[in-house]
Amino acid sequence: MATRIFLTFGIPTLNGEKHIAQTIDSVLNVLIGKQINNIEILVSDNCSTDRTGEIVQGYAKKHPQYVRYVRNNQNIGYDNNLNSVISNSHGEFVWFLGDDDYLVPDAPHIIINKIYSFEQHHPDVLVAPVQYYDIRSDIYLEGRQVEKDRCYSNGEDFIRENLWATAPMSSLIVRKSAWSAVKLEEFCGTQWSHVGAVIKLAKHSTIILLSSPKVVVRTGNPRWCSNFGNQLLSGMTHLNVMSSIVKEGYAPDIFENYVESRFLTNFVAIVSMKTWDVILLWRIAKLMAKYFYKKPTFWLFHLPVLILCPNLFTLKNKLEKSSPEVFAKRILPTISKYRRRYFKC
Repeated sequence: MATRIFLTFGIPTLNGEKHIAQTIDSVLNVLIGKQINNIEILVSDNCSTDRTGEIVQGYAKKHPQYVRYVRNNQNIGYDNNLNSVISNSHGEFVWFLGDDDYLVPDAPHIIINKIYSFEQHHPDVLVAPVQYYDIRSDIYLEGRQVEKDRCYSNGEDFIRENLWATAPMSSLIVRKSAWSAVKLEEFCGTQWSHVGAVIKLAKHSTIILLSSPKVVVRTGNPRWCSNFGNQLLSGMTHLNVMSSIVKEGYAPDIFENYVESRFLTNFVAIVSMKTWDVILLWRIAKLMAKYFYKKPTFWLFHLPVLILCPNLFTLKNKLEKSSPEVFAKRILPTISKYRRRYFKC
């Protein structure tokens, strides 16, 4: 009789050959070492053109009881690939894992025991703590971590305190049936559908904020941030997805606080931008105006710098190249500092 799969590690990937072996090994070594038979590793390949398929198929051939490989016929986009992970998974729960992220030792064993311990609460989402690893400077930055697990039966409390924690896809463990039951089409193409899903699920579900195990998320990966202009657009798109808080019926002040938090780091993000693409700048400006139009500082400083100063990114580049440690320690933690101050996360 086939073993019932309880947890799927779902890895959506696109040209992830550089790090995906480490990602798989961080799970597989524990499964083999502890002889855990109710966990699988599923890789959903979004039509990679590098050696990703070859690498993963090698794992699947050597460890067919643990590793499965699914390849999309074409690049269906990040958000649809998350749905592909869900639809192809065999587990009751799915832990999304980035193809360049990895787990701390023994994480699969810890998480299964924790899910079982919270079974009476029937959680639909569990959120793991994150440690960020900046590959440019080889420095680790700690994300927010609570001292002990917290159970939220009131989705509004969770959203108010912890929605920022769901931004890294790799922090999320979701119940497959719950994810499949919500409509996420409105978030398709945003690359933040996992955040939209949490907003929808939290309204009527129990969510667990975990104290452990950690997942290590790489930042500064050139594949995901080819330039800071795109990162700025991604950040504003993230805020746009978070605006669904309002129509889902949460207290209006929750989203207003998130707008304030984003605005506090907005000028730093603009100065760090490294693109002079007119269409991209227009898209960014429209999103900023949508949420910051009531703020005089936006019109007096943010918008003029965004439009008129395309070369400010060179200052950021010089700082980053001349002293990567200073850059990582002083610049990168800025956003985290404000989030912790205003959202306790």
